[in-house]
Amino acid sequence: MAAFIQLTLDWEPQLRTSLRLSLHPDTGRPPLRGGRAIGWIGDALTPLAHTHPGLDLHRLAVTIRSATGIASLIWLTDIAGLTRRQAADTMRWSARALLTAALDEHRPRGQVSDQRIPTTPDGRPPAPPAR
Repeated sequence: MAAFIQLTLDWEPQLRTSLRLSLHPDTGRPPLRGGRAIGWIGDALTPLAHTHPGLDLHRLAVTIRSATGIASLIWLTDIAGLTRRQAADTMRWSARALLTAALDEHRPRGQVSDQRIPTTPDGRPPAPPAR
């Protein structure tokens, strides 16, 4: 997710243009958005097929994708007023929270989850460690 989100940040102007064009089907242009991210996320989730056989990996990939990418970045920055760094942190946190929730739903009965999504007191994702 970190690499995908960085790609979104790096290509933000082009992705905004692609999104804008994809919202106007009457332009006669073919859609520029190929939906590759769902495949990338699905590939990253593939090991879960062995450890969580009942988990619908495609559905999880689509769900994670819905909380990441250019549309999410636009909403988080333009509407919610976050900085790009805060938006990136929020998208990573959201992806991790969705993964944790899916794993919790498919853990064996009686097993307690040891995964926790850290948050700050105001409910936001924690800042990344200083580099």
